[in-house]
Amino acid sequence: MESVGAVLVVIQERLSLIVLKLHEYTCSSDSKRIAGTGEDLIGLADQVCDQLAEAKHRVLFQTLREAGLGLWARATEIGQRDFCESDKTYFTEVHDVLSHLCAKMESGEYYNELAKLQAIRTKGVA
Repeated sequence: MESVGAVLVVIQERLSLIVLKLHEYTCSSDSKRIAGTGEDLIGLADQVCDQLAEAKHRVLFQTLREAGLGLWARATEIGQRDFCESDKTYFTEVHDVLSHLCAKMESGEYYNELAKLQAIRTKGVA
């Protein structure tokens, strides 16, 4: 579990910066930079994919990747039209989910719950 703890620290550190950027770019309606933030999330997911797969916790990889793809796709679409209120709502909701995830990692709660899940898997109890 130590290696998972180390990768969660990397994710939390990078994710906290991404969350700050996403908030800033959403407030300024900067779709190009939001697309870049999506690319940052995809890059983070790719960076930690192998470690999360080894820990049998690919759901976090998928969460980061899908959030990144969603941000990138929506921001790219905005490049062909005006930024509207529903876009701001979408980006804010993604921000809020990622911010919550980041807070759980920072507090140690995410790691603790993951350790409980690993213990259940090890014992073979479903």
